[in-house]
Amino acid sequence: MCGLLSVIGISGTLGACMGGLYKAIEDSHMFALEVIDVLGSLRIPVEEIMETAGITKGTNILNLRCEDISRRLEAHPGIASVSIIKRFPHRITIRIKEREPAALIVVGDMYYVDADGAVFHKVNPGDTLDFPVLTGFANGDILSHIHTIHEPVAKAMELVRIIQEYPGMVPISEINFDVRRGWTLYPLKSPVPVYLGFGDVEQKIIHLARIYRDLLTQDPPPELVDLSFPYQVVVRKAREEKSMCTTVKVTPSQTKPLDSGPAT
Repeated sequence: MCGLLSVIGISGTLGACMGGLYKAIEDSHMFALEVIDVLGSLRIPVEEIMETAGITKGTNILNLRCEDISRRLEAHPGIASVSIIKRFPHRITIRIKEREPAALIVVGDMYYVDADGAVFHKVNPGDTLDFPVLTGFANGDILSHIHTIHEPVAKAMELVRIIQEYPGMVPISEINFDVRRGWTLYPLKSPVPVYLGFGDVEQKIIHLARIYRDLLTQDPPPELVDLSFPYQVVVRKAREEKSMCTTVKVTPSQTKPLDSGPAT
C-alpha cells in the first residue's frame, strides 16, 4: 500500500512539474512567432490575409490553433481552401487557394462565380467583367448560398464548361434560365440566340457546334436557333423566309447531361 501511495505521489509530482514546465514555456519567448509565410496569394493582398487570420508576430506559437485560423480564413469570400503548418520554433506557413472567377451572376447586384458554382464575391467598380453572365436566377435563393456551391448555379457552370470544350462553338455572352423555356444561350457578338430547353444539354451543344459558325455567315442571319426538341435543330429565318428544321443523328453523350435548370 505504501508503495502504491509512493507511486501516486511521484506521478502527481511529475505531473505538476510538467504542467509548470509547459506553463513556463508558454510564458517565455522561446516559441515567439517571428515569421509568417503566406503562399498562394495572387489577388488578395497579403495584409488582408494576415488581418483575416488574426495572428500577430510575438504570439507564442504553442497557443496558435490551426483549426481556428483556417476557419477564419475560409470565411473570406475569395478563399477556397487553406492549409497551415507550424514550423517550430518561430515560424508558421499559411498556404491558401483562391477562388478563380469563371462567370458572373446577376442577382440584383453582380457577383463572381467559380467553376464549381460557388457565388463568392460582389463585383466592384473596376473589376474584370470578361466572363459569361448568368441570368434568370432567384435573387434571394442565390444570396442565401453565398460562399458555398449552389446546385442550380453549378448546373449553369457545367453548361459553361461543356460549351468551352467544343471548338465549333463561339464564346458565350449570357446564359439565361427561364422556368418555362429552360436554358437560352446568347453568343458573344452574335445576334442569334439559342434555345436549349431542358434535358440532354451536352448532346444539344454537340449538334449546335456542328452548324453554328455556318449559320452566322448567312445573310441575313437567322432570328434564332431552337434545340428544345429532341434530335432536331430548328433554325428560324427572318419573317419573310421559311424556317428550316434539321434532324440530327443521335450520338451518345460521354458525360452526365444537365437534366434540368435551377428552381426560381
